[in-house]
Amino acid sequence: MGNTLGKNIKTFRKNKGLTQEELAELLNITPQAVSKWESENGLPDVSMLIPLAQVLGVTTDTLLGYDSLSENEALISRVRETVAGLERSVEGRDQKALKVCEYLSTETTLNPGCFELIKDYAEETANLSMYAGFAKQIDGEDLTGEEKKQAMKLLNNDISHYSKYC
Repeated sequence: MGNTLGKNIKTFRKNKGLTQEELAELLNITPQAVSKWESENGLPDVSMLIPLAQVLGVTTDTLLGYDSLSENEALISRVRETVAGLERSVEGRDQKALKVCEYLSTETTLNPGCFELIKDYAEETANLSMYAGFAKQIDGEDLTGEEKKQAMKLLNNDISHYSKYC
């Protein structure tokens, strides 16, 4: 990430939707300790790094800012190539959009510290609303009952998944 430890803690805490008080409670420490870390007026004890990373859902390397940029760039490139391939498939636009969102949902779960992927995922999820016909299909006759359930489940999963990062 290239940020300092305090900035990383604050970013990942907010991404998890936690307040300083909630993070402190999960780690069995005081909210003042979290505030000190985030304001760069103190550092967590080494023994806190692993529990802190676990609570924040990142690796200790990512927490410390040692996420390899070249690895992230390779990951982003691979994911975007796969998305481009999904978008070139012969299916309808709505089905392609669902597959892209499902794929990005998996990738952001596997790589929670890669904010570029999270951004792409959020954009693709938001783009689903562009398919006005898709909403009609869910309520209409074009999809089978099982397809409707699957589409609604995917949309609900996407919304709840993305909301973790807001």
